Amino acid sequence: MLLMLANFVVLWNVWPVTIFLSGMKSYGLIVALFAVSYTTVIIASLLLARFGLEGLLGGLLLGHGLLLLAMLAPHSCLSLSAWPCCHVNLTSCSTKPSCSRGVNQ
Repeated sequence: MLLMLANFVVLWNVWPVTIFLSGMKSYGLIVALFAVSYTTVIIASLLLARFGLEGLLGGLLLGHGLLLLAMLAPHSCLSLSAWPCCHVNLTSCSTKPSCSRGVNQ
């Protein structure tokens, strides 16, 4: 029951974050994060299947938790084009001249 509740809460939080990222037109990022997280769901569920329903729900929670955490990471530094200017200070993108894309732009 606890795993079902945890999955519900995580999924409840994934969808507003997905809507926010789609509003920022980060479609490629959304697809990539969903692909990685659902691959994690499949692999973790297969590895934990010997524990029955709890193992399957645990694998689902692991993948969805990964998805939520990756989506909540600073959006500007998830983009590879912004990485060189964001690796030291997350707020420095808008002030460094070498950065092509800033956090507040």
